[in-house]
Amino acid sequence: MDKWGGPEFDHIKWEPFRLPNIPSVMFQMNTPIKRPTTASGFVVNIRKILYAEDSKGDSLNYSPQKYLRTRFNLPLDSLVAVTFTAPDNVVDYLGFDIDETCDEIAKFSVDFVFGINFSIYENYPAFDATYNLKKRFVSLEKFQERGINVVPDIGWLSYKDRARVLGWLEDNEVHYIARNFQTVSSKVGTNTWGTFVKELGYIRERFPNMHMFLHGCSGRRRIQSVLSNVDGPFTFIDAKSQRLAEFHKDVYLNVDRDIHVDDLFESNTVTLQKWAGG
Repeated sequence: MDKWGGPEFDHIKWEPFRLPNIPSVMFQMNTPIKRPTTASGFVVNIRKILYAEDSKGDSLNYSPQKYLRTRFNLPLDSLVAVTFTAPDNVVDYLGFDIDETCDEIAKFSVDFVFGINFSIYENYPAFDATYNLKKRFVSLEKFQERGINVVPDIGWLSYKDRARVLGWLEDNEVHYIARNFQTVSSKVGTNTWGTFVKELGYIRERFPNMHMFLHGCSGRRRIQSVLSNVDGPFTFIDAKSQRLAEFHKDVYLNVDRDIHVDDLFESNTVTLQKWAGG
């Protein structure tokens, strides 16, 4: 037990690193791009790295393509990261053997990874949620042991847990964090959404220079809500722009089948970067 009365992680230390030219938006890749792009930051979801092969009895296997810039035809000078914002069954699988998971992820050539965001839900038993909180820090430690740069993915259920996490960030002089809003269904303008934004504001007050990476917050209204209420720096992680383009849609959900998918993706990236002020 640590000084806060929960599973102990005070001994885990964050290994500092610096990222050059962090963009205002990083875009999740599903398929290779075939035309030049103005985007300069990309994420690859664990579901594009870990997959099932029917020929092997549905056993889970890691992609043999380890250089993700080549696999997705990304600019050589762009930032590339791995994200673990995936369904619980995938994330839970990663936690069965964290050492093996980190060994496999270390084989991929990326600039950094986000910490594994083991779920912390209000409808979980309190111990399970707190235990998953500790597992986030354990994964961070294991990645770092393999020389991987890690942006901590932070979360909590209670004010006590928030104090524990923010105290750890302060003690370790952490200057990058990730927050995940993908499971937040509340619309902008509701009290629930307002609470999340106020919490970001509280973090900003504690850490004026903290760079926050926000998952599930790349819609226009959410971006505007964050930027109009909380000072930056922020990077919004977008998971929709390429997928929408593959369905011939722009970020406003207009359909245009006469535009090449990569041109539509590029148009979407430009729009999001404008929304984010980049």
